[in-house]
Amino acid sequence: MFQRIRKRIQGIDFDMAMMAAMSEYETDIADMNRAQLWDGKTSANARMSPPYARSTKKRKIRKGQPTNRVTLKDVGDFHASITAKAEPNALVLGSKRTVKGFDLAGWLDERYYKQGSIYGITPVNRRIILKQTRPLFIKSIKKQL
Repeated sequence: MFQRIRKRIQGIDFDMAMMAAMSEYETDIADMNRAQLWDGKTSANARMSPPYARSTKKRKIRKGQPTNRVTLKDVGDFHASITAKAEPNALVLGSKRTVKGFDLAGWLDERYYKQGSIYGITPVNRRIILKQTRPLFIKSIKKQL
């Protein structure tokens, strides 16, 4: 009996269980990423830099948008394009936003990748998601047993 239980435990695919649980929260994770950007934070919870240029600040003031931090939100298309996808071995956050053939998403990540990627969630948000996904993760593990 002990050997049978041991084999079942060894056969548990923990990665699959975690990604299955995460897949239920893909929309929430993408929303968290957008909220972080609006707050001017990278995935490492660092302030995005460099700050906006003076001309950008003027344009944002006219639109009624904040200028005290980098939000990466102008008309909202980039923010709306951010997605989260639970892959077999990783949670992938990103955007494929292009403007007239220009890779805007890649350019923004490269420009503001000083203290961490613009894609991803902060350590605090990771803990929140892990807490939310725990019941689904446990259910998946029990199902595999």
